[in-house]
Amino acid sequence: MSGVGNDSLAGSSGHYLQREFHDLLSSDRGVLEFLSAGCLDGIWYWDLLQPEHEWMSRSFWETLGYDPLDKPHLSSAWQDIINPDDLQLALENAKRHFEDPAHPYDQIVRYRHTEGHTVWIRCRGLAVRDAQGQPRRMLGAHTDVTELKRAEEELRLRTQELDLILEHMPARIWLKDDANKIIRCNRAAAISMGFEDEEQLRGSDTYELFPAMAQKYHDDDLAVLDSGQARLNIEERYTPRDGASAWISTDKVPVETERGERRLLVMSTDVTERIAREQRLSQLN
Repeated sequence: MSGVGNDSLAGSSGHYLQREFHDLLSSDRGVLEFLSAGCLDGIWYWDLLQPEHEWMSRSFWETLGYDPLDKPHLSSAWQDIINPDDLQLALENAKRHFEDPAHPYDQIVRYRHTEGHTVWIRCRGLAVRDAQGQPRRMLGAHTDVTELKRAEEELRLRTQELDLILEHMPARIWLKDDANKIIRCNRAAAISMGFEDEEQLRGSDTYELFPAMAQKYHDDDLAVLDSGQARLNIEERYTPRDGASAWISTDKVPVETERGERRLLVMSTDVTERIAREQRLSQLN
């Protein structure tokens, strides 16, 4: 087929395979059943002129744990088991889609499974209009996204737990990118730099906040990032913007994200009391 471009294959009425696919859909019922069973978790077709009449596929009900033979092809059947707030959202989106075809009918809603738990469904639809552009029918598809929602909730809870741990750690912790911009820090780190919370620091350049640090640490930080080795136990006297000077022990650890982005994790601990004890012991000796 070399030398034959896409245009010559497509012709004036679309690609030849697209035309074949359309013909296949209209001539072979098994194709639609395959798409319904293999790609979707339910199909529905709604009579907008008689809104109580709505056909739902077997998989529509099976996804929700119901026997399709026990369910009538009535819109009230699914409206009885959908979350009331989500029902209002779906009806409002349908109204807007009927008025404006460019407005997508696409939302995630919650259904009550026959066993009592929640099933999250991505519900999409397309109005079928007459020659005057008025909606007469609506074709819709369901996709079960429950596992995705559960994973999102688990991630949210874990992130919340990590945030609590981070915020209550006495160590000063912050994460910087390779341009020295602060991506994240905990409250202890923010306070040590004279700020109330992390939000005031996020996106800031620590070298701009503390110019003296640029001369002292810029090359070291780059060396840590480039080497991929942790720089440990840097102990020195540090004077915050507000407050008395203190001895700080700092660990710098290079981190690389899954996208290949370089990060520098900095963890500092106040060791003033330990240094003072060591100095007293040295004087006694």
